[in-house]
Amino acid sequence: MTATSTRPQERSAFLVLVLPLHDEDVLVKGEMYYYKSRAHWASLANIALETASIVFLSLLVISRVDPGQSDLVFASAVIVSAMIVYRMIRRRDWGIQDTILALLLGLWFIAAGLSLEAVAFLVAFCAIVRFTLALVRWQFYEVRYITNRRLIEVSGLLGRRISSMPIRQVTDITLDRSVAGEWFDYATLRVESAGQDQALGTVPYLEQPDYFHEAVIHLSTVEVT
Repeated sequence: MTATSTRPQERSAFLVLVLPLHDEDVLVKGEMYYYKSRAHWASLANIALETASIVFLSLLVISRVDPGQSDLVFASAVIVSAMIVYRMIRRRDWGIQDTILALLLGLWFIAAGLSLEAVAFLVAFCAIVRFTLALVRWQFYEVRYITNRRLIEVSGLLGRRISSMPIRQVTDITLDRSVAGEWFDYATLRVESAGQDQALGTVPYLEQPDYFHEAVIHLSTVEVT
């Protein structure tokens, strides 16, 4: 499938900030795409698992369930959920701003006299909002293109980023497939170009990787139109 870009219609600054980009907002005159797809749904698996773990642990606090008095399966679920949340916290790069914000929130909880159950409810609510935003961003705001001129990745919500690389500068591409990637048909794309720096060095969770690979090889060996 191909599409030719047209002159984008004028939109207000608010609409530009909120609405997803159309093809004509990304492509230039005379540019046609041969591949257009969002990231594979597996890209949401990690944040979905983290959200489920946070909500599960929060419900335990709200309902005052004692895991020690439950069966082995339930206790194991609590331990696994706690490990997932701990891994999420450890993986996050906590800068000075994040640390200060966490401390201020903790002081606010104490000063407001919120119960442990109320805090758990707020934590679960924030986790659900975080997942919802990730789902909306994946569904409407993140797109990968191969055109007759460029490789393009559009990402971001309330602030857009368009990364691209001229197709003629691609010197080597590698598709890394994990076991899950083989099973669900996705891969991580690694691109090398003629320049030292490239905006699209790595593209994770690439959907239809075989078709993407064939399109890049074909377009990089023909004259740009």
